[in-house]
Amino acid sequence: MRKEIIILILLTACTHREFNNPYDPANYPPAPVLLSPGGMVRENPPEFRWEVEEPPASYLFIISPCPDFSDTLYKRVINDTSLSQTLIPDISLCSSDTFWWKVCARNSSKMGNGSDTFFVLNHILYPYGLSFEGFMEDEEGAVYGWKTERDKIKLYRLDEEYSPQWIMTLGSFSGEVLYIPDTFCFTYDLDSAVVRHILFLSSLILTKDTLSFPFSILHSFPLSSHHLAVYYYDTLWIPHGLMYYDTICLYELPTSGILERGWVLDSIFLELKGGVLRGYKMEDSLLFLYRFDNVCHLLTNERRFAVKDGSIIRIYSLENPESPELEDIIVCEELPGKTRFSGRFLGINTGDYLHIYDMEGDSLIARKKGGEIPWYTVKREEGVFLPSYYLYFPSLHAK
Repeated sequence: MRKEIIILILLTACTHREFNNPYDPANYPPAPVLLSPGGMVRENPPEFRWEVEEPPASYLFIISPCPDFSDTLYKRVINDTSLSQTLIPDISLCSSDTFWWKVCARNSSKMGNGSDTFFVLNHILYPYGLSFEGFMEDEEGAVYGWKTERDKIKLYRLDEEYSPQWIMTLGSFSGEVLYIPDTFCFTYDLDSAVVRHILFLSSLILTKDTLSFPFSILHSFPLSSHHLAVYYYDTLWIPHGLMYYDTICLYELPTSGILERGWVLDSIFLELKGGVLRGYKMEDSLLFLYRFDNVCHLLTNERRFAVKDGSIIRIYSLENPESPELEDIIVCEELPGKTRFSGRFLGINTGDYLHIYDMEGDSLIARKKGGEIPWYTVKREEGVFLPSYYLYFPSLHAK
């Protein structure tokens, strides 16, 4: 008699998750929830932020010019568990005024769920990749950036579509660089002489002349394209005074100590020292005209200066430098630190952030963590040049 042995194997009920199959959607990490930016970007570089229920193994961050992500502008794998990504943009981002972004949370097998998508409207971030000390604009609207390396000045031309183009390297200099429309001035001090350079931006013609003095020079700087200030020593090697030079003769100015900055507008000499602006009329002798305290920025090529009073910035016009007039009042969102302006834009450092205000609309249009405001911040087609980036907001000015 044949015996049949039946072995019954009981399988306990199990789920895919218990087997931990990484390719089963049931085991994918939860999709991230996007937080910002959505719509207008107000930080430069922008910070993309999201949140998740539990940290995944990695993220896949994607930017596309299309809402269906049929094309990709930027893609990056993020292997840490951070909830943000600060994007230093690629030049490819210049090709779209509007783009979409999303984040996918992935497991160890690179499988996961994608988030919803956010769009960034009418925003172009032009990556220049260099940090400039100042910006200049010629009479035809071309914009230049300059920076110093050792004792030389390097000049670049900035374009909206391409990386900065090196133009020339200018010789040794000391003192200060002065920008006035279409002209770039700087000086180089010798023992008892000053070499003054003037670069005409539109033609890129560099002229220079040497001015000799019967005394030893401490420091010199341009006051305008035709005027020069020179500190000199007395026989005891103590700073003794300042000479004002123009193309006709030398004027000795009885200033109130060592200047921080000085300029000539028409027949008015402006002295800025310790936040105090003094105006003198230059005739046979200097005639004191006025004094403004708490001056945080003077921009002579635009004939304006700013006075800081708590969270309020008052802008004064120097169209008539003999009698400054109040032009505008800006109420800042935070207590301002360093303050500079150009065109219709006002730049303010407030602790860890740089803010750019539109003075015509009294509105904050850009906010950047860290960084310094350049001495000259150029307006270009309703955009703002920051030290390393050109930030463009066309939708702010849409018809």
